[in-house]
Amino acid sequence: MYDDQPKDHWITILDLATRWKFPGVRDLAVRQLQKLDMKPVERIVTYDKYNLDKSLLLPAYILLCKQSSRSIEDGKRLGMTTVLRINEAREYAQRFAAEQGCRSPTSADAEDEELVEILKGVFGLSSDCLNGGCGIRGY
Repeated sequence: MYDDQPKDHWITILDLATRWKFPGVRDLAVRQLQKLDMKPVERIVTYDKYNLDKSLLLPAYILLCKQSSRSIEDGKRLGMTTVLRINEAREYAQRFAAEQGCRSPTSADAEDEELVEILKGVFGLSSDCLNGGCGIRGY
């Protein structure tokens, strides 16, 4: 029943649940959004707008770290802080790949597990958040 609803419906539900302080409905909207295919930038912008747990964004951050470049429009949507943190993570990933013996390292050469650790550090995410300890942040 819920899985057939489009992304825009769940974003509207998230918006209303946030404004009206309905945490159960808000949690449902987030769970449903997690199941949907969204572009990384769109997911990050949406989750930031509604102050959702950043650990839910690790897959999106990993994809952006592995991309060779981003558009100016994506950079504007993400904001300076997020762009700088992603670039910092990319630099750490390149350094890690070089230390592992890669001759021409890129951030795409880093393993996802290593990128998760790098991103946790760059974005200040604790291990508790990744194990479900943070939950969905407040309004």
